[in-house]
Amino acid sequence: MSENKKWTRRAAIGFISGGAGLLALRTDAAIQIQADRGVNLGTTTDTEALLPLIDESVSAEISGFGDETTVYRIAENNVNWDFTDVSLSNIKTESGDDISRGNSPITVSTSGEDVVISCSGSTFSGKYELSFDLKAESEGGQVSVVTDRTAGEPVPIDCTVDADYADVNNYSDNGEGDAEQPGDKARGTVEYPSNIGNNDENFATLNSRNKDGGLKVGFVLPPVSSAEKYVLTVRTKKATGGLVAYIVTGDEDGDEVRLSCNKEIKKNTDEYVIQATNKCAAAGEKISDEKNRNDLFLVFEDGSNGNNRSEIRFIDFQAHES
Repeated sequence: MSENKKWTRRAAIGFISGGAGLLALRTDAAIQIQADRGVNLGTTTDTEALLPLIDESVSAEISGFGDETTVYRIAENNVNWDFTDVSLSNIKTESGDDISRGNSPITVSTSGEDVVISCSGSTFSGKYELSFDLKAESEGGQVSVVTDRTAGEPVPIDCTVDADYADVNNYSDNGEGDAEQPGDKARGTVEYPSNIGNNDENFATLNSRNKDGGLKVGFVLPPVSSAEKYVLTVRTKKATGGLVAYIVTGDEDGDEVRLSCNKEIKKNTDEYVIQATNKCAAAGEKISDEKNRNDLFLVFEDGSNGNNRSEIRFIDFQAHES
C-alpha cells in the first residue's frame, strides 16, 4: 500500500489515519488532498477549514502599473499552510467575456500565505473576474492540497501607464533627453516633450538641423502584454523630412536592438499594426518577449540632412485585441 493517501473533489469524505484512530474530513472544497501516513490534521466541521482561505476580492484593487493587491490569504490554522504554487486559470470581464491569459498583463505570485496579483503590462483597465489554481503545503510538506477558486467579487484593475515625458529619462535627444535609446546616437532635439503623452491639441516639436546629420530621437513606451500583434498610434500636426518611426529595445550593453520596420509618419492620426515577429526585427527577437516588451522605445528618424520640424501630438503602443 502506498505511503501517501489521496482524495478527489468527488469524494464526500476522506479518511486520514492518525495516532488516535481514523479522522473523518469533508473534502468537497478541494480538488486533491495528499498526506503522509500517520499525519493528524485535527477535527473540523467546516468544509473549507482544511485549507481556510479568506477572500479579499471585495477590497482588492490595482490602481496603476507597479501596484499590487492581495486576492486570497490563508486564515489561522493548525498545520501552518503556505502556498507553493499559484496561477491564474481564467479571466473574465464584468460582462462575462473570457480574456486570453496570453494577452493578460496580470502576474500572480505568493508571499507564502497570500495570493498577490500585480501588473506586468499596461493594457488592462476595468473590473475583472479572476479564477485561480492553488497548491498549498503544510509546514514540513507532509500534507498538500490542490484547489481552485474564483474570487467572490470582480477586482478593479488599472494597469495603464502614463509616461511623464517631461522627465528627461523618458525621452532621448541631442539636448537634455537622457533615455537609453537612441542614447549617444541621438540627433536633433525635442521641444515640449511633455505634450506627446497628453492626447490633446498641444504637441512636441522634433527639430533636425543640417549640421546634426538629420533627426534621431526616442521616447520610452509603457510595458505591454504578450500578443501576436500590436498597434502603434502616432497623432501628428506636421511631419517633414520623410519622417519614420520604429520600435527598439536595448541589449545588455545598451546598444539598439531593432524590433520593427520603419513606419512612414504622415499628418494627422495614423494607426499602424505591427506583428510581434516581423522581418525587420533583429535575429531571434520579438516584441512579445518578456525582456523586450517591458523595455520598449519609439524612435523617430528622418531621411533628410536639411533643417526640418515635425510636430507630434500623441504616441501610444498597445497589444492588438483581435
